[in-house]
Amino acid sequence: MTPSSYDQFVEDIRSGRDIEFIYNSNRYSITNTPFGYSFTRYYDEDSVITTKQPDELLSLVKLNGLPLKEAWPDIEIDIIF
Repeated sequence: MTPSSYDQFVEDIRSGRDIEFIYNSNRYSITNTPFGYSFTRYYDEDSVITTKQPDELLSLVKLNGLPLKEAWPDIEIDIIF
């Protein structure tokens, strides 16, 4: 089920769900790994951010300089695991 709000998106991540999404024609993922929570833009190793806590990760991620919450209206959720 696609999150209907940013708050639901955050809850999905906090509960350990992996989410792939598209923003500005770029594909991104947020995943729960054995090393913590990880953000990456596909095919861009320099974009990887990994933290122990999901809220810390969400506070660090920027899309074209915007925090995730501000970019939310233009994010298209592709897959949720």
